[in-house]
Amino acid sequence: MRPARSHVAKKMTKLKPFLFFLAVIVLTSPLLLGQGLSQNFGFGILPFQSLNISGLDAQSTGSVSTIAFPEASLEDLERGYIEKQEIVEMTLESNVPWSLSFYTNDETMGTSHDGTYTKPIQHFQVRVDGGSYIDLSNINQEFLFGSPTKTSFSIDYRMLLDRENHSPGNYQASVTYTLSSR
Repeated sequence: MRPARSHVAKKMTKLKPFLFFLAVIVLTSPLLLGQGLSQNFGFGILPFQSLNISGLDAQSTGSVSTIAFPEASLEDLERGYIEKQEIVEMTLESNVPWSLSFYTNDETMGTSHDGTYTKPIQHFQVRVDGGSYIDLSNINQEFLFGSPTKTSFSIDYRMLLDRENHSPGNYQASVTYTLSSR
């Protein structure tokens, strides 16, 4: 003999189709009301910057270029400087606002052969595309900035001469260029 079903169990059996119908309506109501399901996603683009330095007159080893100035002539001494125009070509690429600066770690350009003269580091100057010359210094100096771009420009170098104190020597300066985000 089969056990008798309780009165509550009989009512639940009759309610199952109704509860199923109600569940379908509740779960699909956003679709029926024109409210679609959506999913949000995001992504990032990392900053990219590149600086390429080259020059016809430069001897390069990795990221270091050596540029030799000629011996100062009488005409150079009269003029007060030796200049190398368009000695370095730079190509810069950045997908963010950028700044280009330069500096040196050197305190001086060196001492004369006889040791009587020390050439100041400020006697080495840099300029971009025929603009104004800027003295080399131990302080990082911004000399170009801009919006995201790819551009090329030339760099000129000039070494100031002091006719009164010019003494033969092997003078040198190391210039570090830094491309950074602005």
